[in-house]
Amino acid sequence: MENERILEKLEELMAKYGWSKYKLAKLSGISKSTVTTIFTKRSTISVYNLSLMCRAFDLTLSEFFAMLEGEPRKD
Repeated sequence: MENERILEKLEELMAKYGWSKYKLAKLSGISKSTVTTIFTKRSTISVYNLSLMCRAFDLTLSEFFAMLEGEPRKD
């Protein structure tokens, strides 16, 4: 799974919920600097941090990846 698709889906969820990176950081328990680095530098997100972000959205990792699988790839 491409990191860019994961970040795009997280950004979509943030927009849907009206969350800033700061709010995602607070609700997920990840430092704001880590969240900012992940999104601004497009760095690879760890499974652990992804799981914390998913939990903030009340999603399991399985549910998150199922949402990605249902979308066509942007090649």
